[in-house]
Amino acid sequence: MGDDLLKKYNFMKGELIEVKNDIGRINFISDEYITITTKHEDNQNFKSGYKQTNVVISNAYWKEIKFITREELIRVTHD
Repeated sequence: MGDDLLKKYNFMKGELIEVKNDIGRINFISDEYITITTKHEDNQNFKSGYKQTNVVISNAYWKEIKFITREELIRVTHD
């Protein structure tokens, strides 16, 4: 079932979406959930040099996603 949902929604990493009260860019994609980065800050106290706030979106909530930059991303990645 999860694989069918992935094909249906065709998520793209970096895509800006809104779900519930969270807006962020897709950071990770699996058949069970996606994560979106809602906050990204430079911070030299972290090994990576930055810190992020990520929200897990279970596939049970995918039907509530509003795609914000889908059209723009498709154009840029296919030109």
